[in-house]
Order: sequence, then structure tokens, then C-alpha cells
Amino acid sequence: TRDRQVAFARSLERSLGIETSCPDTLADALKGAGIVTLVTRAEEPFVTPALLDRPVHVNAMGAVLPSHAELDRAAVDGAGLVVVDDVVNAQATSRELREVFGEARPWNEVKTLGSVIAEGRKRDGTVGVSVFKSVGMGLSDLAIAVRAFERAREEGRGTDLPYPQPAAMPWNAPAPVTAGSARSAARTGTPAP
Repeated sequence: TRDRQVAFARSLERSLGIETSCPDTLADALKGAGIVTLVTRAEEPFVTPALLDRPVHVNAMGAVLPSHAELDRAAVDGAGLVVVDDVVNAQATSRELREVFGEARPWNEVKTLGSVIAEGRKRDGTVGVSVFKSVGMGLSDLAIAVRAFERAREEGRGTDLPYPQPAAMPWNAPAPVTAGSARSAARTGTPAP
């Protein structure tokens, strides 16, 4: 909802000290974006080619159930480069890719992130639209994020943000259960906090 959108944006401003905006429409949000990251629970695709300025890279990270989709068929079919963390997993779980590959295009056009990195391939304007469909290999996502962070630091790019502080626990909240407190409770027969 709009109220939740605004509340989320304001919480980011407070916690990270950055400026945010709340576009009125999806088209406004995507206009001029060079990188679009989708992390939704969408059951039906909502991003079409008309919404994507070119060149653009799309990280399709949500819609992780085999019946769900964020990108419509034409957006995937129009991509010059489609990358996944694991092709077999994508074949089983990505509706977005299954609707295009295996029918309109062969699956061997889908590249793995590992092969793209090993080739030293760089994104250029000739691709138009590139898509990375994450299908749930969090370790590879983390490894790429760490390398991207290191490279940005080496090249003096980006903006340092304050390290997020843990939220204060309400005074009446129970203490968190740790492995140590659970073992201690098991030995003494007392309930863990």
C-alpha cells in the first residue's frame, strides 16, 4: 500500500541517513534505472519491456515459487543475456524462464553466473536488457556481493552508509534463546529464558 511504501522509505532515511523517494507509479520508479532489482512475492508478472529503459540490468530475485513470476514473458524473451546461479534449479523453479526457454529459445542460451564470471564477460550497451534470475543459491549471491563491495571500495565508488544498529528490545521482551542457554537449561531442568 502507499502508506507502507512511505513508511518503509522513511525508515530507510532514518536508519541509513539517505534520501529516498516514493514514485507514484511503477513506470515512474523504473524510469531511467540502469539496474532494477525485483524482490516480490508476485504471483503474476508485472514488469513488461515497455517499463524498462535500455540498457538495463534486471535482478529478478523474488517470485521464487514455480507458479509465480515478476517479469513477463516478453521481458525475458527480449533479454540479450539471461544468467542464473543454477540452470537445473531454474528449469524446475522459474516460471519466468520456463515460459521462454525450452519453447521459444533453447536452454543453452541461459548462462550460469559462474561461467559469465569465468569468461570475464562485461556488460555492454549492445545487450540492451540483461537478466539475472536468482533461484535460491544464497552462498553465490553473498560471494558476488562481497566481491562487488570490495571492487567498489578499490575503485573509490559508491557511498559509505552507517552500519545498521540492532533494534532495541522492548523492556518486556523475553531474552533471546542462545545455544548456550538452551544447553544450560537442558542440564539443569530449568526453562531457557
